[in-house]
Amino acid sequence: LLMIWVNYDADRQRADFRTANGLSNVWGKPAKFIKAKYVTASGQTKESLLLLSGYWGMSRHFHYLPEILASFFWSVPGLFKHISPYFY
Repeated sequence: LLMIWVNYDADRQRADFRTANGLSNVWGKPAKFIKAKYVTASGQTKESLLLLSGYWGMSRHFHYLPEILASFFWSVPGLFKHISPYFY
């Protein structure tokens, strides 16, 4: 359950940050971010805010870690006698 909560909290941090257009607090401090410009396949130039605070400051795709750990801890009671529990 802890991994599910961490995953939810990480997604919430990013959603709140984007909703506030970068003007939000993460873990009680003003959010740090960078503005990234990129060009789409059709040639349009766009800009995105990348969060550098909280969970997203630890890793660019932090939310994968609790998802992988949750699936592992969900499967581990089947021990290692058979591989099928790990194809969850």
